[in-house]
Amino acid sequence: MELGQAVAYLEEIVAGLKSGRLCLENEGEELLLSPQRQVKVLVEARHKKDKESVGIKLTWHVPMPQKAPIPALRISSKSGTDGH
Repeated sequence: MELGQAVAYLEEIVAGLKSGRLCLENEGEELLLSPQRQVKVLVEARHKKDKESVGIKLTWHVPMPQKAPIPALRISSKSGTDGH
């Protein structure tokens, strides 16, 4: 991959982070991520004899959806339709 193409990928990731919606697609499979306000960033750099690399990892916690409240328990010897 040419450096310019790698830069374009990174710019798309940055745009997704800014918008709060990051969509990745590979071979027909799509993954939609929702970056949050608090992000953990890990950056690693390596230099070997004839090779250099930079690794960037971003993680965040996704809020869990609110569960519907459980109806209050009602115990009675009469049914709700008895009228008593």
